[in-house]
Order: sequence, then C-alpha cells, then structure tokens
Amino acid sequence: MTSFADVHLDGMSIRLDGRILRITLNRPQRRNALSSESAREVAALLADLGREDVVRVIAVTAEGDHFCSGMNLKRDRRHEGERPRPTATHRSIDSGPHRLIGALARIEVPVVTSVRGHASGLGCSLALVADFCVASHTALFSVPFVRKGFTPDSGSTWLLPRLVGMARAREMLMLGRQVTASEAFEWGLISRLVPDKDLTAATEALVGELADGATTSLGLVKWLLDRNSVGTLEDALRTESLVEDVATRTLDFKEGIAAFMERRPPSFEGN
Repeated sequence: MTSFADVHLDGMSIRLDGRILRITLNRPQRRNALSSESAREVAALLADLGREDVVRVIAVTAEGDHFCSGMNLKRDRRHEGERPRPTATHRSIDSGPHRLIGALARIEVPVVTSVRGHASGLGCSLALVADFCVASHTALFSVPFVRKGFTPDSGSTWLLPRLVGMARAREMLMLGRQVTASEAFEWGLISRLVPDKDLTAATEALVGELADGATTSLGLVKWLLDRNSVGTLEDALRTESLVEDVATRTLDFKEGIAAFMERRPPSFEGN
C-alpha cells in the first residue's frame, strides 16, 4: 500500500486520515500559490494510488482566506524583462500543473474541494476538476490569463465549457471575468454553496458520505461521466452496460442488494 503519512512539499502537505487522503494547500501568505515542483510531486504520488489502497475519497482544502491564486510566479518565473523560452514554459506547465489536474481527473476515487476566497488560474482548475466543489459565499473564481497577454492552461478550456457552456466559458476565458460564489452556484460551476462559517462542516459531511460509499461503483460512475460526456448516446448505453457488469461483481453490490432486501442501510467496504 502506498504510504502518504505526513508528506510535506513546497506549499502543500498530504496526510492519510483513515480512509481519507487529505491534500492541504498551506502557503496562505501567498494565497496558496503552487509551484510546478509541488504539483508534479503530488501528481506522482496520486499515480501510485491503486485500488488496493485504503483511500476511498480525496479532500483538497486550503489554509487561510483563499483557496489558490494559481502558480507561484515568484518561484517559477524568469528574470524580469527576460522573455521566457516557449519550450521552457511548456515544459514547466506540462510537467507540473497539467500532470496534477490530469491525475485528479483520472483518479478512481471521488475528489472533493473546499473553496473560500480566490480560486484563480491553476487554482480555479484545481477547484473545478473535483467531482464535488463545496464553496463558501466568499469564493471567487477566475481564469485571468488573457489580462496578462497569456493563454489559459491547467485544463480550463476543457473544464469550463463542460460545466457552464461555451458562452459563459468565453466570459471567463476571453474576458477574464471573475465569477462570484452565487453566480458559480447558479451557473452550475460548483456543487454546493454554504455560509463561510459552515464550509468545513459541509465539506466534512460530504467527504464522510463518500468515504462510506461503494468506492468501486463511485469510480466507475466517475469514468462513465467523463467518457460519455463527449460520445454519442449509443456509446453511453454500450459503456454503461459494460461497466454495470463490472459493478455487479463487487462485494459492495452484494451488500447493497442485501441491505435493500433487509430494509437496512448498506455498510460498504469499498470493494
């Protein structure tokens, strides 16, 4: 089993808390900006997370008043006035932020993010790539790359159209519009909106519910949603049938049926 006991990285920490893998952004003085190195290391750790592990849900939270302001430019940028080489910029983004976003999207367990304050650039993608994003009324979402003469990265051009449609995605990506928490909830950008004082409790309640769920089935649903959102209805029907056959072979499926027949809540073990 992969060991995640108290891993400390630059601006991040990872801790295994029973069945929950907790990823905490902990550079509040920089609004939890992330370095390419930390993003790359977390992605590598997640890639080692197999079904045999005890982890049944991943919770991504942040210290301080903001979720994540994006890349730590003071650490990753070139010298002032020096034009960055295109290949160097590409390598830095592709090996760090892109690997992290891809790893969270592909991981076979549910991912929950808990957002207050700014979620900007990479931070916005990190918040929204989760299966569930719980946000407080203080949350602000933005992808302001064009305001700096740059282009979006971290999967935002894929995530946003899927979540809110092309028109609203253009508002955020081409105009750099900042979206409030209330707007984000209305648009379908986030899963749940709560008062700031209730953010931790609401996040923990959802994380606990998912940790108690049928882990294999949840992972298969996640895969189906990703695959079938870009295919045809016929593709969806076919893959649903194939995946359903896999799910019915699990112990959690047997427990679910038994609990239904016995009129009691199921007790899933995650296999």
